[in-house]
Amino acid sequence: AAAAAAAAAAVERLRAAGSGLAQQQRQRMVVTREGVDYSVVEAAAALGLAGWETVVEGRCRELLREYTTTLKVDRALVSGAGAREDGGPMSQNEVTAIAYRMSKKEVLLGPLAAAAARA
Repeated sequence: AAAAAAAAAAVERLRAAGSGLAQQQRQRMVVTREGVDYSVVEAAAALGLAGWETVVEGRCRELLREYTTTLKVDRALVSGAGAREDGGPMSQNEVTAIAYRMSKKEVLLGPLAAAAARA
């Protein structure tokens, strides 16, 4: 709980620091399957944070909580084990949307898995 609160506070400090930048200087900080955008590391260092990992992990948790389904539920839907509320088959667009949502969740889970491995 204390770690989650510290991560949330760090994310808020990053947001506050970013809000003072001129619009043309703003850049989106990203996490991909390949790694973390170095600007995240620089921003954490500029704020005097001990490590950027806490910020990234906190933001990943925050974004994952915004989804109404879990990765496990999405996998079941795509594999056919899940059904639409009306019981009918899913369209190709629905399957594609769920697959895209799954890929986003997998990226967000990466830093959390790395944190668990470090612990």
